[in-house]
Amino acid sequence: MTEAPSTSLPLLAAQMGVWVAQQLEPASLVFNVSQYADIVGSIDAGVFERALRQVLIETEALRIRIVEREGEVRQELTSGSGWTLTCLDLSGEADPAERAHEWMREEMTRPFDLTQGPLFTWGLLKLSDHRYFWYQRCHHIVMDGYSCGLVAQRVAEVYTALIRCEPCRDPSFRPLTRLLEEEQEYRGSPRHDRDRDFWSSQPAAHAEPLLLAGRTAPSADFPLRQTTRLAKDTVTGICTAAGLGRSAWPGAVLALSSAYFARLTGQDTVTLELPVTSRVTAVHRHTPAMLSNILPLTVAVPPQAGIAEVLADVSGSVRRLLLHQRYRQEDLHSGLGRAGGHHTSGPMVNILSFDYDLDFAGHHASAHPMTNGPVEDLAITVAPDSDPGMLRIDFHANPALYTREELTAHLTRFQRFINNLTTDPDQPVGRAGMMDPAERALMLEDWNDTSRDIPEAVLPELFEEQVAQTPDATAVVFDGIELSYREVNERANRLARLLVGQSAGPERFVAVALPRSADLVIALLAVVKTGAAYVPIDPDYPADRIA
Repeated sequence: MTEAPSTSLPLLAAQMGVWVAQQLEPASLVFNVSQYADIVGSIDAGVFERALRQVLIETEALRIRIVEREGEVRQELTSGSGWTLTCLDLSGEADPAERAHEWMREEMTRPFDLTQGPLFTWGLLKLSDHRYFWYQRCHHIVMDGYSCGLVAQRVAEVYTALIRCEPCRDPSFRPLTRLLEEEQEYRGSPRHDRDRDFWSSQPAAHAEPLLLAGRTAPSADFPLRQTTRLAKDTVTGICTAAGLGRSAWPGAVLALSSAYFARLTGQDTVTLELPVTSRVTAVHRHTPAMLSNILPLTVAVPPQAGIAEVLADVSGSVRRLLLHQRYRQEDLHSGLGRAGGHHTSGPMVNILSFDYDLDFAGHHASAHPMTNGPVEDLAITVAPDSDPGMLRIDFHANPALYTREELTAHLTRFQRFINNLTTDPDQPVGRAGMMDPAERALMLEDWNDTSRDIPEAVLPELFEEQVAQTPDATAVVFDGIELSYREVNERANRLARLLVGQSAGPERFVAVALPRSADLVIALLAVVKTGAAYVPIDPDYPADRIA
């Protein structure tokens, strides 16, 4: 029997952004937010479930489902009584931890039905009498990463009070109606107008995206991930060199990331995507819900500047950005004429500076994020490690654009770049090394080994020679289609004549907006035959960018 709703509410702007993006890709799992807490100690499963049920009652965001009636999308608040805790005893497995990870990876492949709910799942996995995993997953339309931390802290607090038979403080979570009231007030205020004017004047809003892979592809359900750890003193040393306190380490991470991307691409200004909490009021900070935002951050990285100088620029830019962080990315893209869906500005750098450590009645637990939304290209997540002297660095990559080996190379190069910069913070960032000897030899020696005989002929002539030699040999294979050298040449000649009739020729440019296909090969060859130069355009770009 379908549960009768108790309350119907409109969606928050952030929720509507997720809803629209999910409707564009209905089968996509990129809006999963999942993590697990590694609890070192014994857990009473019955008490743990009681704690979860109490927190579920306190957290309205976890008890919603999405409904669409007569063209209006709303959220209905339910009792959440249909939820059950999954409990698994894996202590008898040969490798309980690996088996737990297998189960979590498999569970993450199950899509949520936004119209039914529940839009979250929790599991308690027993690895031994003294080690448990608490698995948590929800849809991003329900909560963001900050909210998951709020809920996890509250569960630990309630569980501890129940185990110790002590009174638990009243919950500080506010109802969703308070968030909606504050959002409505903000969107009708002069502050919203000032934020809109600020973002419309920012170069980052209009800049071409920094695509490290050189091309785009839809986000995969599960990005590739590589993890390393970095001594926190390595980063805080840069803060000291810049005249800032140790607590400024998030800015130092942004400065190092910006410098890395600048060195990688040869640019002296880079634009990153910076996730922000958008929580500027007490109601925001005490209400689990989907509020997070992603905004573009432009950083100047002159090659002759030291990393402390870059950090000073980053600190000022981030302060200005945070003053306007409530302005939604969806509104920003809409104002620029970009249609629905996610629009990347560049690689993402996500700084999780809040504490994820949990305590379950004296048993320590560390949180381990698994997925946290779409990864368009490359993303770096940096958070405090369970070792207070370390930072955990996760590199995430779109598997449609990177191999695991390429991602590992990025991570290794990033570490080497940081170590070289922090060893000598005063050196220009443009001179800091980032390649190992093998990579350097490859670039400077192997790739530059150009001492070979080159025929004095241009590409069309060389292709014609090959046509004459092997006219019936296969020249192009694509998606079951095979074309011989003669067929490619004849088609390219016909198209070239058509282009010449449209004024294509030497010193002219011809835009080519075609997907990868046999036709693309023919089109490029035809343009070259006219004497013009071709300008490749990714057809997946938004229409305004193509124009």
